[in-house]
Amino acid sequence: MGCELMFWEQDAFSFKVQLPDALIPGPLCFLPSNDMIVTCSEALSIDAFNFIALASQADAGKLKPVWSFTIGEHAIDVQFSPTTPPTVVVLGEQSVFWLTDSGGLRMSKRLESDPACMLCYRAVGTQTYTLVGTYDQQLLVLQDTRVLWSARLDFIPVALGLCEFGGTPGVTVALEESGRVGCY
Repeated sequence: MGCELMFWEQDAFSFKVQLPDALIPGPLCFLPSNDMIVTCSEALSIDAFNFIALASQADAGKLKPVWSFTIGEHAIDVQFSPTTPPTVVVLGEQSVFWLTDSGGLRMSKRLESDPACMLCYRAVGTQTYTLVGTYDQQLLVLQDTRVLWSARLDFIPVALGLCEFGGTPGVTVALEESGRVGCY
């Protein structure tokens, strides 16, 4: 028993591979900067696998990550941020980690409340931001490790997004577990 990933190209099955040190699938993302799949392991680490190596690997026992970084807590979400240099943003149970696309730590921030979800986005120009929704009904906007502002929600967000309403760009959308949507 283990974590198995299946890859499809449009509507045709391509291949499947079993990841080492993973019992159930966790958050994962694709790094277009170096063609890698990034996920988390049961050993509380973030692992990056070369996509070509995954496609050609038949034996999961021989599959090794290109890089691995131990965060010491379970990952809730993993996202790619198109910064310079490209960055992998990991939302842990108590912290946010910004890793380089080669597996080095750029920075980290310990959060004061338990995070529920996050969204990385780039605003006009080169600035990137990280939105974090928390279990104590807060929405935090981070620029690097600095909290720019926070807002109190009347529910716990489970997903965050950005959209444009009525010609106004940058509207934050938060989804509640019951399916209710709030726009801010």
